[in-house]
Amino acid sequence: MSATPPVRQVVLRGWPGLDHYKVPTIPTGYATRLGSKATLVLTAAAEAGEIPERFGLGSYLEIAGPSVIRAGIIVADRLEHDDPAAFDAICTWGRSQLVDSPKGRLPWEVVTLGSFFDPRSGPFARRAYSGAGWCIGADLGRVFGLCAEHWLGRNEPHADGFEVWLPGWGKEHDRGRWKRISPHRPALRVTSQRVGWRVEFGPCEKGHGKRVDGRVWRGAFLDVLSVAYALDADRGASFAEHGGDAGLGLAELPLAVTVDGDGAAAIARAASDIHGLVVALDRTGVS
Repeated sequence: MSATPPVRQVVLRGWPGLDHYKVPTIPTGYATRLGSKATLVLTAAAEAGEIPERFGLGSYLEIAGPSVIRAGIIVADRLEHDDPAAFDAICTWGRSQLVDSPKGRLPWEVVTLGSFFDPRSGPFARRAYSGAGWCIGADLGRVFGLCAEHWLGRNEPHADGFEVWLPGWGKEHDRGRWKRISPHRPALRVTSQRVGWRVEFGPCEKGHGKRVDGRVWRGAFLDVLSVAYALDADRGASFAEHGGDAGLGLAELPLAVTVDGDGAAAIARAASDIHGLVVALDRTGVS
């Protein structure tokens, strides 16, 4: 018996001609750089020795590219009342540690969590929302989780994400539901990525909310861990190791700090190191 010859199919394609050809557009070469927007660097750590974890201290920098415009330590709302000695120690540290800025050497101011996230006039709203600027951090999901007044998991098809209500941005209604205090102030939507977190502002009521270029502003959040991974492909690297890949000697970010002057020093260094890394990454992206 002879084997059945294999069946072959030949597809012929004709040349389409130039009737529908379009000359490719030439990229402008422009990309948004670190200094293009008002920028807020933000980080936070839990209070050492507390189980379950709760907010301990935070720190922030308002920056313009490599320059620092303002620096601050964030404390719990009732710290001055509940532990005046700890509050005084942090204030003393802030006054003694000066930051170089275009306006001269500035102290680290001390603000409460509620005033920092005040939805109308706090630094976060002023820079990251109303000012439509960058908000930069490392492991942003953890940072906003520590700072949040309330958070909850989202439903399918977004079950890998969370809805985060910042202090003063929402309130609890019937049956435990959380809603906006204002039609102009949304929750955050936070989703884990392979490395780092994706963060954006959630929707506002129809016809409300900050608008930029005709669209509702969803934020410009940047997790430096995600950016560093995109540039160095070092998936398992820690924050300090990403810094090493960028040629910087950085300390690991503190997960928990003591609520005192030493804790303020640790969390302030964390914000400064994040700033240093994002400046280095921004320069790497240019080259």
